[in-house]
Amino acid sequence: MLHGSFSSTCRLAKRWIASQLLSDYVPDVAVELIVAQLYLSPFPFTPPSCPQVGFLRFLHLLINHDWKTVPFIVNLGEDLKKEEIAEIHNLFLEKRHFLPPMFIAISYDKSESSFTKENPTYQIIHRLRVLAEATRNALENQLITKNIQFNPKVVFRPPLEPYDVIIHLDAGKIPNTFMGVDIESVDHSVKHFGKYTNTGREALPVIGYDPIRHYVKELKDVFDDMAMFFYDAYGGCCIAVLFKPQILKRKQFKISETKALMVPDDVTVEDKNIKLIPNIREIGRAHV
Repeated sequence: MLHGSFSSTCRLAKRWIASQLLSDYVPDVAVELIVAQLYLSPFPFTPPSCPQVGFLRFLHLLINHDWKTVPFIVNLGEDLKKEEIAEIHNLFLEKRHFLPPMFIAISYDKSESSFTKENPTYQIIHRLRVLAEATRNALENQLITKNIQFNPKVVFRPPLEPYDVIIHLDAGKIPNTFMGVDIESVDHSVKHFGKYTNTGREALPVIGYDPIRHYVKELKDVFDDMAMFFYDAYGGCCIAVLFKPQILKRKQFKISETKALMVPDDVTVEDKNIKLIPNIREIGRAHV
């Protein structure tokens, strides 16, 4: 392997994005290509020699790259010639309005950025930049002050203040709590399952089933036009909810737009207000 730290840097970057509740909105392949660029075009530095340095460079790139005006070109295997790179730049300038917010060009996808067509949006990119800057500052401050009591887990804990609602999950229903950032101990002992009383057959352990992931998916399917849902799939203990701006505005009442909504008692029938929380609680009553 040419760069031994590449794999570990990718894992660190993906785990950080997941811990900030954004993994559903930033494709894994996009993270891998961004990290790859740190090794392919490290100027003015040399390629990262360890994952810690690679992670800091990753944060630096998220903070400083201008996704609106500069195409992100990853020349894997140096397959792209100078003429092709110039062509990508020209295409980007001509069709920027129609291209994804996070435009990443590679040799076999020079004009569409198929990996990032749906996500991330400009809002998610801005959120990434803000979080990356806060994380970098915390890490650099620790390096400068040489604080031996610094806990690196701090940068893997998401700030929850910006969200409208926090859904706290039942820890007993989270199948991968051992992956959580703040897990203190993991019980590796063998668990013996009893027998079903109605059939007498031995109970089989369920493999690969994540009820919380299904709960999040159902929330997105039902309330996608009203709110965004953020969750750390690696042992996250909560789901953060952010209402979309248009749903918080009162507007003229329409029968066709009453999904999960309720007319408040203190206003006229022409006004309505959001009433999502009881619906969210009802869908996840077995998990929250």
